[in-house]
Amino acid sequence: MREELTDSEISNFLQRYGKVRPLSLPKQKFSSSILPYEVENENQKFAVFVYNWKKSIGTDVLIRLEDKVSDLGKKYDGIIVIGKKFSINARDIVADINKRGKNPLILIKRSEISMILESAR
Repeated sequence: MREELTDSEISNFLQRYGKVRPLSLPKQKFSSSILPYEVENENQKFAVFVYNWKKSIGTDVLIRLEDKVSDLGKKYDGIIVIGKKFSINARDIVADINKRGKNPLILIKRSEISMILESAR
């Protein structure tokens, strides 16, 4: 099973949950290795960030991401982060953030998306 997904595959996956639009962000806010999207349906709106990194996504990235999304001034019901892998501490901080009930963070590994897409074929 491959873990590398194309932008098109990720967009197709996200379309299962609502209308997908590129999230327009100031250049200084995020690097080119991050593909930002917005997914919205009649009930909710999520900011989605896809990291094209081979390394783990850590707590510092998630904390900065949460702060930057709140700075955008848009109302999101949550943040979805897609990456190859996440550190154990990152998973712990997500649990803490989600307990607070403020804009939940959802972590999705690329391999999980691959499995979902494979089973849908």
